[in-house]
Order: sequence, then C-alpha cells, then structure tokens
Amino acid sequence: MIQPTVGIPPSQWPAVALLLKTPVSSLKTLAAKLESLPPSGSLTKAVKAAGKIADLDTASVEAMMSVLASLAMLQRRRGCSASEVLSVAAEFLSTAKGLKEWNAQAWKERVPVLSALLSTGSLLSYFAKIHDLYHAHSHLLLRSQILTDVRWVFAENGESLVGGIPTHTLVLEYIGADFESKTIEFTMDASDIGALQRQVARAQRKLRTVAGHLKNSSLTDFTPH
Repeated sequence: MIQPTVGIPPSQWPAVALLLKTPVSSLKTLAAKLESLPPSGSLTKAVKAAGKIADLDTASVEAMMSVLASLAMLQRRRGCSASEVLSVAAEFLSTAKGLKEWNAQAWKERVPVLSALLSTGSLLSYFAKIHDLYHAHSHLLLRSQILTDVRWVFAENGESLVGGIPTHTLVLEYIGADFESKTIEFTMDASDIGALQRQVARAQRKLRTVAGHLKNSSLTDFTPH
C-alpha cells in the first residue's frame, strides 16, 4: 500500500492549500510552460525558466512544485500511475489534521492537469528520477567535522605535565539504510590528515574534469542544487 505521508509531509500542507486555491487555468499554463523545458535537477531553476505564471509569484509556484515533486518521487518509488498516486494522496489529505483548507471538489477539478504534470517524461518525472539516482546510496553524509585535541602526558606523581600528544577525530554524521541519523568517529594522526587532503584535492580535480566534459558535450549536468 502507498504511504502518502512519505510523499506529502505536514510542512508542505500550506503549499497543498495554495494548490487548491490556484485557478485551473493557471495550472494549465504552468504545465504548458514546463512541457517546453528540458529535464532539470533543480526546481528553482525550472521555476525561473518557466517565467511568470498568471498572477502567481515565484515563491508560490516553487512551493506548489515542491508538493508535486514529492508526489512524483512517491509515484516513482511505488511504481504507480499519476492517477493512482493522486487518488491515494487525496484520501490521505482528506483526513489530515491541520489541513483545514482541504476541498475534495477542488482537488478533483485539478486532477487532469496534475496528472499531466506528473506524467511519464514530464519535467517532474525526470526530477524524481534524478533525485532517486542522486540519493541511491545506503548511507548519505549529513555533516563532517575534524576535532583536534591534546592528550596530556603527566609525570608519575600526576602533579606536572611532561608533554602532550596532538590527536584528531574525524566525526561523520550520516543517514543509514533505516533513515535514522547516526554518527561514527575515526581517530587520525597528521599523516591521515595529509592523506585525506590529497584525496579531497583529487576528487575536486575529477569533479572539474567531469564538469568540463559535460559542458563541452551535448550532455547535461543534472546535479541537484
């Protein structure tokens, strides 16, 4: 069974309310403009490229696009059709506490244009594919930090210092396969820091090489931003 809460978190409910209030004609205009745009890994870029949509400001269009992108990703992960994901989303939203603006008739009137926006080959379907591929890893890095400390060496009587040992700890915070945030730490010495710096520098050179190749070819860099 599809879990709509995965597709539309409560933080997006204000955008759902906006979607319900936006005239169908404006949504059709948005669909037509998006249809002419190439695939993109960035909603912000897509919204800017689409230009002015009726009386809607850019922030409103991007908010609605974020809801539709969530549905597109849910649709892709569950392998269902646009009509199916919209039907299940409606069932969920109709009982969602805190969404006072829910209007079943308004949603029904917008289903045809929403289906078009989520159809196979649409900008939003490509967006979902790009993000799935980008995050297709069992562990995703959230934050990294290197902590430097000194472990003091005391005299035998413990009343004076005779020296110290500088130490480094690499702290990685990541999301595991169970979608829970986890932390792992590694003790490092000066040679480890140097080796890590060399690997980072090499990765940056490879990134510039790939970016240059994409720029000089007919291929597009779909890295989400």
